[in-house]
Amino acid sequence: MTQWIAALQRTELGRDAPEAALYRLAQAARPRQVHAGELVLLEGDADHALYIVAEGHVRMVRTSTGGREQVMSIIGPGGHFNTVATFDEGGVPADVVAMTAGVVLCIPRPVVLATLAEYPALAEAFLRALSRRLRALVDIVDELALHSVRGRLAALLLDQAADGGAMAPTHTDLAARLGTVREVISRNLKALEHAGLIRLHRGAIEIIDRDGLRAVAEP
Repeated sequence: MTQWIAALQRTELGRDAPEAALYRLAQAARPRQVHAGELVLLEGDADHALYIVAEGHVRMVRTSTGGREQVMSIIGPGGHFNTVATFDEGGVPADVVAMTAGVVLCIPRPVVLATLAEYPALAEAFLRALSRRLRALVDIVDELALHSVRGRLAALLLDQAADGGAMAPTHTDLAARLGTVREVISRNLKALEHAGLIRLHRGAIEIIDRDGLRAVAEP
């Protein structure tokens, strides 16, 4: 159980929480091994547990009736998901898919609520986390409504390069992140390459002109 306490301490929820609170959550946590591509949670399911990512990465995805995906967030070690359903007892708000092999901790809703009631500092941490998640969703709405696909693509490439992320994403993955289709991504990548801003080579994307790409991202 010590390793699950350590996993909780890495989260934004548990960094400043009393050790007794984390012990209670870790004691109730049910570890679950997941594999790359595995559907961890299905949108609409009546699952009200809180999930913590102990190892690996997952992504939250909404899918339209036509099959188009919009990635809501990518969550790595120390992250959490299904927080909304934990509090409002509604359905799971989005599909959660494992991007890599890993471990998630499932903490039952009654334990979460009882622990929050006893430890106000942990409740405040939950409120801060939900507020940050809400801000991130507002930013997604802003980008989808007010920015072109090319501008959003340029911003995403800059973000990935700044984070040290692998710059070899598939067109399908980029489309899911940006709420469009792979054909549109292909056209815009070629346009950025033609403009001398990036170089495409064997599936990898290299940024050539960072300032020029930033100008596209921030018209």
